[in-house]
This record gives sequence, structure tokens and C-alpha cells, in this order.
Amino acid sequence: MFSEKIEIALIKEKLNKTDLAEKMGTSVQNLYDKMKRDNFNEKQMQEVAEALGAELIIKLKLKDGTEV
Repeated sequence: MFSEKIEIALIKEKLNKTDLAEKMGTSVQNLYDKMKRDNFNEKQMQEVAEALGAELIIKLKLKDGTEV
């Protein structure tokens, strides 16, 4: 799910995964592996957001549609 959001952000920002990995100070292979598994903790999500110049917002959406 988060990997999909990264893909969308990269398209909108006209960047590729190599650009993002460089901005994050990580290897392209490490980024590819994390995206393939969609395995990001909150700290890593924040690092992605910062590298993209974006704001990370985490919400819970309840069954009745309420967001908290």
C-alpha cells in the first residue's frame, strides 16, 4: 500500500526510484527490496516523505467512515 503511494508520488514529482534512493541516502537495491515487500516502518515512511518534500499523514478510518 505505501509502495503504491511512493510510485504515484514519483510520477507526480517526475522522479525515479534511483533519484529517491539517492535523496534518502540508501541504495537503489535496498529501496527496491523494501518496495517489493511493502515493508516500511513509520521512521522509514517519514524519510521517504522528507526525500519527496512531502508531509506524512497517518490516519485511521473507522468502519463508519470516521477518520481519527
